[in-house]
Amino acid sequence: KLLLELFSPFGGNEATMRGKLVHALAPELWNAAPDHNHTAAADSLLNKSVYEAVVLSAVPATIKAQADPHVRSLRKWFALDLFDEKKPVMRSETFLLEPRLGLKGRIDAVWERDTEVVAIGEFKTSKSWGREANHGHQLQILAYTLMLVVKKGLQIVNGPAAWIVYTGNELLGGAANNVGRQIPVSWPSLKRAVWVRNELVKVELTGHAHAPDNPNKCKNCKQDAECAELRQ
Repeated sequence: KLLLELFSPFGGNEATMRGKLVHALAPELWNAAPDHNHTAAADSLLNKSVYEAVVLSAVPATIKAQADPHVRSLRKWFALDLFDEKKPVMRSETFLLEPRLGLKGRIDAVWERDTEVVAIGEFKTSKSWGREANHGHQLQILAYTLMLVVKKGLQIVNGPAAWIVYTGNELLGGAANNVGRQIPVSWPSLKRAVWVRNELVKVELTGHAHAPDNPNKCKNCKQDAECAELRQ
């Protein structure tokens, strides 16, 4: 087991495998009929990940059971009337590299209609911050949006919608209206994403991070200990 941990190409745990399964099933859920049974596809994907499961000491049946509520939430969210016109095509795991911005990433979902990008989305198996999306998740989707704007010459006004889908959120009344969080896209919000990117580059290059104006914000953060070393 020690050798597996030292030399394994995989990282994570059952939770990360659960997230990967939900992400991998998303295109089939989008394209399938509402009553489509995704069990066969889930079994096939898990069979291909047997080695990863062994390395992570994960049980495929457990991963599948943990993923099922998230798959149901995603299916219900897909069933909402998200787009005004005909149903767009969804591309999954789209890799973007934009050297002019110094950004790269892999978008969970890009919806296109006649080659025009109408929306992008990120799927999270966690919960939102109440009515708000996690700030880090907002910056992530805004960075992806900015890359698309630069790469494809898109307009901000009437541009692509940006969604963060929290399948860990409770289904209120059995409906998925509480699952999606649409992130407002504007030049100020995109400029904020660029500012954060630049600050992170400074930390990477200098090995030093500035303390926040309000230290109380860091109390419950899982990264506080690591950041504290950079603030010394």
